[in-house]
Amino acid sequence: MRVIQATNVNVAWEKAKDIVNSNMMIERPSRNGKVFEYPEPVCTEYFYPDQRVLFDPVRNCNPYFHFFEGLWMLAGRNDVAFPARLAENIKNYAEDDGTMHGAYGYRWRKYFDLEGGAEEDFADQLKKVIRMLRKNSNDRRIVLGMWDPRADLEADKRDIPCNTQIYFYVRQGCLTMTVTCRSNDLVWGCFGANVVHMSMLHEYVSRLSGYPMGPYYQISNSWHVYEATKSYMKGEALDKDPYFYNVVSSYPLVDRDSTQEEWDDDLKILLSYIDSGRKNPNKEFKDPFFASVAYVLFESWYAYKNDDIPRAKRILEDCYAQDWKRACHEWLERIERKRENKNK
Repeated sequence: MRVIQATNVNVAWEKAKDIVNSNMMIERPSRNGKVFEYPEPVCTEYFYPDQRVLFDPVRNCNPYFHFFEGLWMLAGRNDVAFPARLAENIKNYAEDDGTMHGAYGYRWRKYFDLEGGAEEDFADQLKKVIRMLRKNSNDRRIVLGMWDPRADLEADKRDIPCNTQIYFYVRQGCLTMTVTCRSNDLVWGCFGANVVHMSMLHEYVSRLSGYPMGPYYQISNSWHVYEATKSYMKGEALDKDPYFYNVVSSYPLVDRDSTQEEWDDDLKILLSYIDSGRKNPNKEFKDPFFASVAYVLFESWYAYKNDDIPRAKRILEDCYAQDWKRACHEWLERIERKRENKNK
């Protein structure tokens, strides 16, 4: 097994690019065209999982999409309508009824019938995980499931879970998370959406169970890049990692005084605004993350969607999360430059 050790996603991305652009990848066919796959499973270890924002301008991640899709997952939803507001192409992976068959968050919180467990919260695995961590820091049975052999093996579905299980365990007083993945596309998945969503889950469980975040391990059984997207991994390395040089920092996802119920209620309120396109100047949130980060990013995205990029950039000045603030600002600037060049 190949192991990539990195402080954060930007360092891991550069190391991955070196591997992909070497002669170690093996060409293989796939359902979606030619891929280049590493011959062994690959484990990526993140020392600081909350440093989750990738700043590579060649990759050009849509930070609004990654951020809000992560919250959509934590809300336990599986409707494609919400993420499609931010990235319409995701509709290609939805079923005819408008749902995502393999939606991780839905499987975390609503999918599995867990009646008969220790408490009566039925399908919400996250409540059970947090409760188990609070009860016993030495527990090795805390497994969050996403793969359902009844529904996924031989299934004719557009979206089958790539990530299958997650293990939570406490080591040296910190919460460690290990994610297992059957098939990991490097550009859109591993170092794109996955690192954001899974690290947000990690932080959510960490802060609500009372343990500092420890390392996050991503074990990828098939670690590959598609021929069609390999060019994203040929860009030059960033001159400076914004996290390492303290140019940016993250902002706590969950306040230390928030309960799980309060945070989840705030999340429902926020997502209802996005669902309806309705803004709320009062921002009646209990957790500061929502008023100081999430709602600000919503307002900025809303301005962008209404074709007012200058206003979208101004709104970002109120965002307390420096990493998301910078990523969104740079992404908007790249769109502006592209439009200017097109009009010349």
